[in-house]
This record gives sequence, C-alpha cells and structure tokens, in this order.
Amino acid sequence: MNYTALEEVTEGTQVMTGMFSINQCPVVVLFDSGASHTFISEACVARLNLPVTHLDRPYTIHALGAQLRANRLVRGVSLDLGGKFFRTSSIVLPNQGIDVILGMDWMEKHGAILDTSSCFIRIHSSAYGSLDIPLPKHDLSVKAIII
Repeated sequence: MNYTALEEVTEGTQVMTGMFSINQCPVVVLFDSGASHTFISEACVARLNLPVTHLDRPYTIHALGAQLRANRLVRGVSLDLGGKFFRTSSIVLPNQGIDVILGMDWMEKHGAILDTSSCFIRIHSSAYGSLDIPLPKHDLSVKAIII
C-alpha cells in the first residue's frame, strides 16, 4: 500500500479520489493501483457502525516503509459508485486518513481502469456491463481538505 492519507499523495501519482457512499453516508474513496488489497479506516467503520469480523491470522501491510498489522475485516459492504452498487470486503486499518482504499484486488475483480488524464474510472462489471464513473478534477490540496 502506498498511501494512508490524501496529504501523502504526490502529484502525478496513478491514484484517483472521489466522494461516494456506503449506506447512504458519504465516504472518500481512493482508487490506488499500488495497493494490493482494499482497506477501510477504523474511523469510517465506527462512524458507519459497520460489523467487523476478527481474523485468526492477521495481515501484515507494508505502507511507506512501515509495517502495519491488521486482524479485522468488514465483509460485504455495499459501495455506491455513481448509482451502481458494488459489494466489497475491506481490511480495517487504524490511523488511516482515507475512508476507503480500493486496491488491485477490487480493481481486477471489476475490471477497473484508471484514466487519470480524463478523470474517470472505467469498470467492466458482470452485473452492469461497461461503465464510466467520472471523478471531479481538483488538485491535491483540495482533495486533502475533503477528509
């Protein structure tokens, strides 16, 4: 994983952010092709009162030169991306400043392609077919204020 807070994202990085929703509550989502898994912040889990599963074997996550251990998972969360709902399971991370990080596990499953020049995500979904989800164009300083 490359980033746990929007302030860490450097210009030109192949990631994109947007405001979407879980259970009709707004969340900041980072689409990160450098993250192997999908993550949700501990604060977001608490704010949305999501049920958590404890894992027998923790994940070891390498982020920005540090190792994090995570032993909790949120299963089957319904993420609303542009009016289309995608179920996802996410590893719970403490001290993560981004609500949800969709990593390569999610992007490969849904055939997601990041088009950073045009600011949209193309998804090839078995349920919805091919769809483009536009993201607002703004610079990193504006994105960092969203949190």
